[in-house]
Amino acid sequence: MEEACSNMINAGCYILEPEVFERMPVGPHSMERDVYTPIAAEGLLNGFPFTGHFVDAGTPASWLEATAICLSGERWSSGGSVGSSSWAGDGSSVDGEVSGSAIGGGAHIGDAAKIRGCSVLARARVSAGAELTGCLVGEDAVVGEGAVLRDVVIDFNAEVPAGHEQEGGTYPPTD
Repeated sequence: MEEACSNMINAGCYILEPEVFERMPVGPHSMERDVYTPIAAEGLLNGFPFTGHFVDAGTPASWLEATAICLSGERWSSGGSVGSSSWAGDGSSVDGEVSGSAIGGGAHIGDAAKIRGCSVLARARVSAGAELTGCLVGEDAVVGEGAVLRDVVIDFNAEVPAGHEQEGGTYPPTD
């Protein structure tokens, strides 16, 4: 295991001088090891130390962790709170029960649906009586009536049939 020379991470957007591109190896490479490390050693690398909370939201679990952090800190600039622990974006409608979840703009949560610890993106529709726990629901997806899903990543534009039950994985399933 490599020893870290800093307690900082590398994340965000980069502004690179044209000369930096000339230093990049041809083919796949690590920006951190192959480009930034030599530039930093020459004293030519600048950064911005951020003191807030950082979560690498690159996995479904870490995305939901980041969502929970934003919800607990009421970190939103549009929409508003739903109940004591959730957020709903502008133009969304919530007729069901929502807790610890983020509901994107224009999304709809149907009557008697139960959404717990989920991230439902823009314009998705969760039909009446569906129960979702720990799910990521992609934009414009539709979850059918009475579906029961736990820890499922639902693709953009997917249509989960009524009554479908699934724990883990993706919908539609990938081969």
